[in-house]
Amino acid sequence: MSGPSRRPKLRKQETLGGSASTQVIETEQAKRRLREFFFAGRLSGHMRLPLMLFVLCSLSVGAVLWGIPTYLKAQANKAVLAGQYQEAEQYFQRLAQWQPRSVVPIIGQAQVARYMRDPSRARALLSIAQSRGATWEETQLELKLLQIQGGGSVDMLDQLPSMLIESPEFGAEILEAFAIGFETLGTPERAVPYVDKWVEGAPRDMRALQHKAELLATLGQKKEAELIFMTVMRQDPKSIRACRGLSRLKLESGKSEEALAFFDVLIKADPNDIDSRLLRCGTLLGLRRDDEAITELREILLTDRFNFSARHALASKLAERGQHQDVIALIEPLMTDFPDDVSLNYLLASSYTEQGQTETADVHLQRHLEGRKQLDELERLERELKPDAADGEAYLRIANGYLNYKWDEAESWLVKSIIKMPDSPVPFLAMASFQRKKGDVERADEFIKAATAKSG
Repeated sequence: MSGPSRRPKLRKQETLGGSASTQVIETEQAKRRLREFFFAGRLSGHMRLPLMLFVLCSLSVGAVLWGIPTYLKAQANKAVLAGQYQEAEQYFQRLAQWQPRSVVPIIGQAQVARYMRDPSRARALLSIAQSRGATWEETQLELKLLQIQGGGSVDMLDQLPSMLIESPEFGAEILEAFAIGFETLGTPERAVPYVDKWVEGAPRDMRALQHKAELLATLGQKKEAELIFMTVMRQDPKSIRACRGLSRLKLESGKSEEALAFFDVLIKADPNDIDSRLLRCGTLLGLRRDDEAITELREILLTDRFNFSARHALASKLAERGQHQDVIALIEPLMTDFPDDVSLNYLLASSYTEQGQTETADVHLQRHLEGRKQLDELERLERELKPDAADGEAYLRIANGYLNYKWDEAESWLVKSIIKMPDSPVPFLAMASFQRKKGDVERADEFIKAATAKSG
C-alpha cells in the first residue's frame, strides 16, 4: 500500500513568482554577461582608463570649484577680523571672479566698506546685491548698521539692548556702529563707553583696540593712543591700520622723520597706497626736502596719470621755482574735468601771465574770481545749515557746488546726501562723478550700478 503522496518543495525562484526554469536561465545569462564584461576588461584595460581618468578629473574639478571659494571667503573673513581691510577686499574680489552670480562677495565688500567708514560705497554695493537677488534678511542688518553709523545712533539708542540680545554674534559690529554714529554726529566723547564695552568683551580684538586708539587720538589723548597702537603692532606687525595711525600721530607731534619711517612701511606693504605716498610727499616738503618730494610726485603720476592731488602739489612747487611752462603742461590736462576749479585757474592765470600770454591769463583769472564768489556762497550756506533740519537736497546742493569749484571738499557732503536720500539715484550719480574726477573708475562704476538699481 503506497503512502500518501508528498508535495515537492518549491524552489526559491517559484516562491517569488514566475517559472523557475526561466529565472534560472536568466540568472545564468546575467552571470555569463558579467564574466564577459570583466574578462573583456582584463583583455582591454585601456578602455577603462579613460573612464577612470574622467571620473577623477570630475572629482578634482568639483573639489576645486567648492574648495577655492570656501578658502577665499575664509581668508577674507580672517583679514576682516585682523583689521586688514584692503586684503579682505582683494579676497572678496577674487571670490566674485569664482562666483560671479553670487551676492556673497558683494555683501562682503559692503561690510568691508562699512568697516572702512565708507558708507556711501557700502550702500551702493548693497543696492547692487539687492538688484541681483539678495534677500531682505541678507542685507537688513548691514543697512541698519549703516543707518546707525550715519548718525542714527541717538534715534536708535533704545534699540541697542534688543539688538544685542537678538544678534549676540554681531555684538562687536553693533557697538562699533553706535560708536561711529556718535563720532559722525561730532560727539566723539559719547562714543567712548561703547568702545570700552567692546574692548571689555573682546580684549584681544585688534579692531576694537585700533578703534579705541583712533578715538583717543581724536580726543587729544595722543600718548594713550600711541601706546595702544604700539601694543597692536607688537601683536600684529603687519597691521596697516595701526601703522597708519602711528604715522599720523608722529606727523601731528612734529616728529616728521619718525612719520616718514611709518609711511615707508605702508608704501612697502602697498605701493599703490596713493594716500600714504602723498602724505609722505607733504612730509618731505615740510622738511625742505623738495627734490625728493618732486621725484616722488612724478613717480605717483607715472602710476596714476591724472591724480589731481599729485598734479596740483607738483604744479604748486614748480610754480614756486618759476617753471611756469611745466606748470601749464601739468594743469591743462585737468581742465576738461575741472574747468571751474578755483585753485587750478589761479595757477594757470599766474603761469600764463609769467609767460606773457595775458589774454589766456585773463580768462583763467575771471574763472578764478567767479569761483571764489561761489565758494563764499557755499560757506554761507554751510553756516546757515541746521543739521537737524537739513534734508538730502540741501547737502546735495553744497556737494555739487564743491564738485565744480573745490572738488576735494565734496565727498563728505555727498556721503551726507546719500545717508539722507538712500533710495534716490541722484546722490549716487553725483558720487560717481566725484569718483571719476578722483580717477577711481571702478568706484565710479559701482555708484552708477547702484543708481541704476535705485532707478529700476
